[in-house]
Amino acid sequence: MHKGELPLWIIFGTIGICLLPTVLNIIGFDFGYEIVPFDMANFAAINPSNFENNIQYYLGGAIIHSLLEWSAVAIAFGIGTLALIQYRITGNPVTSIIGIALFCAGSIDAFHTLAATNLIHSNAEIKNFSPFTWGLSRLFNSLILLVGVSVFLVKNKYRPQYKKSNTLVSIVGVTFVGLSYIIIQVCTQSDVFPISVYPDNFISRPFDFIPLIIYTVLGLFVLPAFYKFHKNVFTEALMWSMLPAIATQLHMTFGSVELYDNHFNIGHFLKIISYVLPFAGLGIFYIKTFRVAEERLVSLKEAHNLLTLKNQELEQYTHITSHDLKEPLRSISSFTELLENRHQEQLDSKGKQYLQFIKKSSDRMHKTIKILMDYSRVGADLKSQWLDTHEILEMVQEDLSVLIKESQASFNVGTLPKIYGGETDIRLLFQNLIANSLKFKREGVAPKITISATLEDQFWKFEFQDNGIGMLKEDLEDIFIIYKRLGISSKNEGNGIGLSHCKKIVELHGGEIWVTSEPNEGSSFYFTIPYKEEMPIEL
Repeated sequence: MHKGELPLWIIFGTIGICLLPTVLNIIGFDFGYEIVPFDMANFAAINPSNFENNIQYYLGGAIIHSLLEWSAVAIAFGIGTLALIQYRITGNPVTSIIGIALFCAGSIDAFHTLAATNLIHSNAEIKNFSPFTWGLSRLFNSLILLVGVSVFLVKNKYRPQYKKSNTLVSIVGVTFVGLSYIIIQVCTQSDVFPISVYPDNFISRPFDFIPLIIYTVLGLFVLPAFYKFHKNVFTEALMWSMLPAIATQLHMTFGSVELYDNHFNIGHFLKIISYVLPFAGLGIFYIKTFRVAEERLVSLKEAHNLLTLKNQELEQYTHITSHDLKEPLRSISSFTELLENRHQEQLDSKGKQYLQFIKKSSDRMHKTIKILMDYSRVGADLKSQWLDTHEILEMVQEDLSVLIKESQASFNVGTLPKIYGGETDIRLLFQNLIANSLKFKREGVAPKITISATLEDQFWKFEFQDNGIGMLKEDLEDIFIIYKRLGISSKNEGNGIGLSHCKKIVELHGGEIWVTSEPNEGSSFYFTIPYKEEMPIEL
């Protein structure tokens, strides 16, 4: 049972197309074009009104050959282009390198076509130049494909998973293109080429025999092994493309004895099919990718709607719960004040101490409820817009001006970008990070805060660096957990919620936040915000 991604109709269609010319030959069809000797005397006597028809008659075989060859070349170039686009999307070096190999093979095919139509100047005779460049193009095609596949069969580290490697793709690509260029230059500069067609021999084109062997080895052994490690529709199509490639070589090696004969034209047609299959594989990949993307988009929309509903329910629950908790707390606080005001003289020292414990516990509970409400509201009304982070920083510095003056803090601010986000949340993010640096300063040392931003991999990476008390290494991962107050910082005032706010804000904006720190040497907080190009306003 067929378990691959390539549709069965394509596989059976390929088999049928490979067999069809032979079947049609058996029942009497001939795909050859007879070469008509050019007679100058007859040519001079041609009626001007029939001149175009006569020219086409003499050049018909060359025109058919050019159409077949340029069709194959165009498809080969299309494969190379689509493969590089796929590499850009998936980071899969396998498809890109095989695509480059087929692109270079198409370049040699183009060279052969130009040579066959005498559009490339050569020092050698055209009767030997054209057949030899055909054999050379087929040999190059088979060898470069074998080398491209072998890169991944030999390199074990690429077997288990696809791994983006611009260096590998660049090196292999430059090597293949360089080889193509060298072959073309050598052929155009050579004065003599060996005879490559022997009409009376069983093997009429011996230079096509070696590619036949290589394509057979590729089809039976190498590409099936390659497909085993890299199962996708492109590698499966590449494996099946060896069938028309082998059929091409059979017609040319054992059948073709002159230009444009029956087997010559069949071989060139089947070569097109050998390029069509990998092209179809890439096309199917793009169709499937589009469908998967559509399905994921629908799933994301459903998940987003569900998450929005759950968040609304959670917000209502938080509001109701906080309200239900506040009422008993108000009663406890009120009765505690009444007890203190009316019956204080009747209480002994222990009673008064217990009363203070109740008041302090009630106050802490009030603060805790308020903190939870504030945390739940982060991102609730996120309205994204273009923000100048320099302006955001200036507003935060103005809000914290009293604390900044008291601590004698100084700022070193680099160039800050415009970002796309929620103004209230980004302002709170900056405020919490700066307040954290001011709060956890070293005793007797004025805070120095450095703020900068750099663009890395489509994200703005912000850094807030200070010279404060720092943190222990074992606390770095837990510092963003709500109510978590750690190590050295536990001696300072704080409720353990500010950095949790920061984490939630950054993640809501599609970024990440982390910290590096050493005790008594300060901390560096980093967070990322996705980069977006600011669209110009149309007037």
